[in-house]
Amino acid sequence: MMELKTECLPAGVLGFKACKFKAKEWDPTKYRKETKNDEEWSGFYVGSTETLTLGYMPDCTDKQGNGTAYLNIVNINTPARIIVCHDERFKSPTQDKPALLKELKEALRRMEIPVADSDLLIPTLARYRFYFKCYNNEDSNDMEIIIPNDLVDNITLQSYKQQNFINGVGQALVNYGK
Repeated sequence: MMELKTECLPAGVLGFKACKFKAKEWDPTKYRKETKNDEEWSGFYVGSTETLTLGYMPDCTDKQGNGTAYLNIVNINTPARIIVCHDERFKSPTQDKPALLKELKEALRRMEIPVADSDLLIPTLARYRFYFKCYNNEDSNDMEIIIPNDLVDNITLQSYKQQNFINGVGQALVNYGK
């Protein structure tokens, strides 16, 4: 049986985000307008470690693998509630995702968070003002925090590092300013 717990995150540093844009260009209103809430896992993903998040930097380049990716620090401005799932089955990229998702929704209902099987998971958690944290599916011990798109107004980004890519090859990772 899947076990979940709720926690309260204090305001402050939450983790890291690989972005196509600099921290000073972050606009939560624009982000919400440009994103969709049409999938189970639709949300703003935050890596719990720098190492995990660096793996997403190549995703920030163009189709030829060229461009600059920014590793930004994610801060939350006010405390936030989060549901934490330490179920190790989330680590596996080959896990039966529909069955795991059904079990997760059942566990949420046991916690009296009414998520129907037909509801989209992360967009529904936004209604109850919860973030979600679980292992990412890369066979590692790293965890990701998923902030529902409708709750990104609580986020600020802080400049940290940048990396240029040429034909898909990452160049030196360097600190960058605002």
